[in-house]
Amino acid sequence: MGASITSGTCMLSQQEKYRLCINNFGEISVMLNRTSLVARWRTAVQLGQRPVPGNAGNNRPPYTLKLNDDYTITVRNNDGKLMMLIAVPGGPGPVSLQLRDKDGKAVITDANGACLVAWGYGGGVPAGC
Repeated sequence: MGASITSGTCMLSQQEKYRLCINNFGEISVMLNRTSLVARWRTAVQLGQRPVPGNAGNNRPPYTLKLNDDYTITVRNNDGKLMMLIAVPGGPGPVSLQLRDKDGKAVITDANGACLVAWGYGGGVPAGC
């Protein structure tokens, strides 16, 4: 827990078949391999276009995606304002965010590597472990 990626950086799957990135608009996407521009899936929510209450006009990159100790995934703007929050199943012990090689899904796993929740698109089926 506590790992994060910032706009312009990516997280690679173990065998580098996919990469998870957050772009300068705050959109989360999974692309094929290390350099391809082909998207496997994306959130299609450009957070950079959303107004931030009490902070009009100051919603700029970099955006940071982080897996937090309270079992949430957050995306924050350059001022630290919360733009997106995803709650994941909590439980005792650490969890980690991984990008799976077999289908390009972003997966939250427990300390034993068991899938708690996954999102993305793969094998003709929607998100799920």
